[in-house]
Amino acid sequence: MGVVSPLGETVNEYWEKLIRGESGISPITLTDASPFSCRIAGEVKGFDPVKYIDLKEARRMARFSQLAVAAAGLAIDDAGLNLSGEANDKIGVVMGNGNGGFPTTEDNARTL
Repeated sequence: MGVVSPLGETVNEYWEKLIRGESGISPITLTDASPFSCRIAGEVKGFDPVKYIDLKEARRMARFSQLAVAAAGLAIDDAGLNLSGEANDKIGVVMGNGNGGFPTTEDNARTL
């Protein structure tokens, strides 16, 4: 399993906080929420994509994609899979999203 969530970046950390009844919901700090009536969310704070993804690749990805790829990498590690050499070119993360990440949508709206 691989978990990257507001409750932690490891399965153990996530599970421990979950069974203690901790909430990952807190005031929004990663973006300006002042224009919105809701100012709380489950943010993954302190996430460093470079721990999981090459810097060049991370710069090309929206944050939500970075989170998904990091969780997939953690799941591969947890499964004990040794993906070296050619195997690395034959795996991937497939995900669908109807409109991309919010920052990307916002940037595109400004451009228009």
